[in-house]
Amino acid sequence: EGGRVSVDGALTASGAAGSSIAVLGDTVRVGAAARLDASGTTAGGSVHVGGAWQGGGDTYRATTTTVEAGATLADNATSLGAGGEVVVWSDGHTAFAGHVEARGGAAGGDGGRLEVSGKQTLAFAGTADASAPTGAAGSLLLDPTDLTIGEAEAGVLARVLR
Repeated sequence: EGGRVSVDGALTASGAAGSSIAVLGDTVRVGAAARLDASGTTAGGSVHVGGAWQGGGDTYRATTTTVEAGATLADNATSLGAGGEVVVWSDGHTAFAGHVEARGGAAGGDGGRLEVSGKQTLAFAGTADASAPTGAAGSLLLDPTDLTIGEAEAGVLARVLR
């Protein structure tokens, strides 16, 4: 609590049914070379950066969260099963330029759920993938108090929604 956390390398939590990674602090930064991966063969687990889904629960929540371009947060089912949950959260400002994914397994399974949110503001310039080759696509939640969609952001959203 109250600290600064910076990730610049790989964090991998492996298990057949996915595992969990939580990167929490007051100020959280995930650098360009970082890869956080909690994928599993039969299901994804969870990757939480800055807080939990919609800032809920009793998980500590960041004031500021930054995910730099080049960073990847992955929580896929790699064989048969559903993708997991990836959350990027802050109670204040979230700047996201990385890539999040929670894909369903190649042999079957639905896509997972993704959230990139800033309770006050969100700058989203990244990419997301909650696809499923043989199942239902997952979801992406973008949730700030205010979100401005400019020309550059419109192109990003078009790639996310296709």
